[in-house]
Amino acid sequence: METPPPMDFSQAPTPPQKKSNTTLIVLVVICIGGLCLCMLAIPALLFPAFGGAKEAAKRSLAMSNVKQVGVGVLIYSSDYDDKLPIADVWMDASFQFVRKKELFHSPGVNDLNAFGLAMRKDLSAQSLTKMVAPEKEPLIFDSTLTQWNANGGLDTLPMPGRYRSGSKSVNVVGYADSRAKFVPDDKDPRMP
Repeated sequence: METPPPMDFSQAPTPPQKKSNTTLIVLVVICIGGLCLCMLAIPALLFPAFGGAKEAAKRSLAMSNVKQVGVGVLIYSSDYDDKLPIADVWMDASFQFVRKKELFHSPGVNDLNAFGLAMRKDLSAQSLTKMVAPEKEPLIFDSTLTQWNANGGLDTLPMPGRYRSGSKSVNVVGYADSRAKFVPDDKDPRMP
């Protein structure tokens, strides 16, 4: 019997070479890093927008509150021979027409127990029919006086104003003709 030739292991098949996944791993790491960076960058870009939206909502609520309170005061006057309420009790007198205590609260005042709106004292019990230009007569306005039934002069308008509008600080002023508008804190609200 013949012996088989000895096996030559030098020519044995070599196992398949492992392919390097380095490129794939680097791409995955870059993608994960990019996602993390986006997760940090997006809020940084959006938060100023959210802050602007919050300020805009505050201004809108302030305008709405002053407008509704002003209309309540004017409805009161129509029921009382066109006379405005007595300034010392104006909130009490007009509450039946406003019906929500929170409407007397200025959103620019952080203390929820304070109100921040005032009636002009020199218009106390005045007749609307005798006003020459009610569109130029500030009636209800943001005020540094924050108690219930606050009343006083336009010198109690907050300086700087309670709200930002562009680069200016403004206050909300409601007029005797039922309009309300933002007035820059450096402008007399009686001027058009």
